[in-house]
Amino acid sequence: MFNESAMRRASGVLYRALDELPGTEALTDLDVEPLARTVAFVARIAKNPFELATARFRSQRIPYTVAASAALASEIRLQLGEDDIQPLLDLPARLAGQLGTLVFPIESSVIAVVGVLFERAGLLFLSNSLAHRKLTECARAFGTILALAARNEMSNAAFVATFSTSKTVGPKATFATNFAGHLLVPTRGLAITLRKIREILKVKKAELGDVEMLYAARVFGVGFDDLARRCEREQLLPPGGARALEKFLVERFGGTEKRANELGLPARPPIEFPPIPAVLSSMLARHIDAGDLSCEDAAYWLNLSPALLESVISTQDSSERFWQ
Repeated sequence: MFNESAMRRASGVLYRALDELPGTEALTDLDVEPLARTVAFVARIAKNPFELATARFRSQRIPYTVAASAALASEIRLQLGEDDIQPLLDLPARLAGQLGTLVFPIESSVIAVVGVLFERAGLLFLSNSLAHRKLTECARAFGTILALAARNEMSNAAFVATFSTSKTVGPKATFATNFAGHLLVPTRGLAITLRKIREILKVKKAELGDVEMLYAARVFGVGFDDLARRCEREQLLPPGGARALEKFLVERFGGTEKRANELGLPARPPIEFPPIPAVLSSMLARHIDAGDLSCEDAAYWLNLSPALLESVISTQDSSERFWQ
C-alpha cells in the first residue's frame, strides 16, 4: 500500500514549493517531513479523489480575474448543492465528501497553509494558529489548487504560505482571495444578511457601519477584513473603506474581534476541522478491519497518536462519494 519512494517524491514537491518563498530558510525537515508522510500515505489509499471531483474544471483555462473568481465560486456552490444565500461553515467536510479535497489541521506557528496536488490527490493543511481566519484560508487554498489544476500548471506540486508571507500579492493570490470571498460570502446572501442585521440592531442611518459588518463576519465565519472587502467590492463601502475601517477598529478598540466581543455580538459559530476528514477515517477503518493496515502504522503516517486515530475512526460518520 505504501512505499518510501512516494514519501521522497512528496518531500521533493514540498521543498520545491518552499524554495520559491523568501524567508523559509529556518524551516527544517521537522516542519516538512510530517506533511510529506501524510501526502504520500493519502495518495496511496485514495482511489478516486481530487482529479475526478474537479474534472469539469480541467478543460478550461481559468483566467486570474475578478469575474472568473466569482464565476468559479458560483459553480462550486452549485456543485455543492448550495444556494447563493447561506454560509458555508461546513466547507472543510464538504470539500472532502463532495470535491475530493482532504483538509487537515496542523500545529504550526510558522507554516500557515499548504496546498498539495500529488498523484491525483488534493490535500490542504491549515494551521490552527489561523484562528477565525481558518475558514477563509481554507477557501483561498482550494481556489488556488482549482485554478492551477485547470490551467495545467500543477501535476505533482504544492504551494506554501507561511505566516510571514501569507499577505503575498499577485494575480494568483488576488484570484484566490476573490474566490474565497465570493464562495463564503455570496452577493445575495451578503445583502440579505446585512438587511436582517440592520433590522435586528434597529439601524436608521443609510451608511453601512462597522457594527453590522462585525456581526455579518461572524454569521459567515470569516474575518472582519474579509467581510469588509466583500462590502467594498459590492460598492457598499467607498474605495479604501475596508482598510480604513479595520485600521480604525485596531487603533480605537485594540482589534476587530475585541470590538465585536465588547459589543456583545453573537459568538462565532463553531467550524469543524477534525484531525482527519470523515471520508478518510472510513477508508482507514476498512483497511484496518481487512488486516492490511494497522492502526499504529496509519497513526504514524498521519502524525496522530494511535489512541486519537482509533477514537476518530470510531466516532466519525462519513460520506464516501468520489472515494469508493
